[in-house]
Formats: sequence, structure tokens, C-alpha cells
Amino acid sequence: MAFLNRFLGRATVRDRETPARTEDEVAVERYQQVLSNAPTEKIEQVHVEAFSKLTPAQLDVLFERFTQNAPTTDDRPADAQPATLAKTAARAERHQPGALTRTLGEGGSGADSRSVLGTVAGYVIASEIVSAYLWSGLYAEAAGDGSTEAFGGSSAEETTRHYDGGDYAY
Repeated sequence: MAFLNRFLGRATVRDRETPARTEDEVAVERYQQVLSNAPTEKIEQVHVEAFSKLTPAQLDVLFERFTQNAPTTDDRPADAQPATLAKTAARAERHQPGALTRTLGEGGSGADSRSVLGTVAGYVIASEIVSAYLWSGLYAEAAGDGSTEAFGGSSAEETTRHYDGGDYAY
């Protein structure tokens, strides 16, 4: 019956109960997937890129959050520079998965503090490094070799070596 309702354009109970997700929510979900699968050095690399696009006020917010949430004084960032914050972020995520999303998503006052998680997640997901990761995983799956290593450096030759050209008769 659900199929018929959808076909006729009627809203089902499930459709009415599930609110539409925002772009930020989708980006954060993808961001969490990347964080859980990517090697530490790639996490750091994409965060340097993302943090360098933030405003000075947003960098100050991150510095404060990382400083407050650091389990030891050695885990605190030395300054609010993107590279320093990225190193701190990667280390925090490596030691306690999910820590980075929690730290970036903490509430606060002002637009700079509320928008940090969505902004960083959007930059990370849009980065060339993550795009290369997503495409290399898709190519590996399509090739059927089963290797979907995170951020794998597979070349086009490696990912297409199983393609035999097909046999298309017209």
C-alpha cells in the first residue's frame, strides 16, 4: 500500500514523521563517516585545509574548545593557527573517536560558535582529499577487487585493470 500511496503522491505516515534534514546535518553525517574511516594523517591534512578557511573568531572558538576539552596539558594546542588546531583535532580523534565531532558541535553563544561544526564538516566533505577518497573507494568496489582502503592511492590503471572492454553487440 505504501508503494501505491507514493505513486499517487500521497504522504505516508513515515513521510509525515520524518522531518527533512538540513545540508549541515547531511554534511555532519558524512563527516563522521570520514572521521571513522580515515587515517590520522589524512584527518589532519583535511582539517588544516578546513581550518584555514575559518574566520579568526571561529579559530579562537576552536582554540578555546580544544584547550578546555584536552585531557592533559600536552594535548592542548599551543596557538590558534590552523595547522596547530588540525594536529590537536587529529590527535583527539585518534585517542577518543567521536571527540572531534563533540568538540566542534558544542553549544555556545554567538554565530561563530554555533556554526563551527557545520562549517568544518562542509569544508572537509568538499575537500579534494575526501573526494579522492570517495572516488577511489567507488572505483575499487566497481573493479570488484574488494580493496576500499581509506584514502587509498590507487591509480586509474589499478582501478580499471579488471575492465575488459565489454562485449556490446548492436
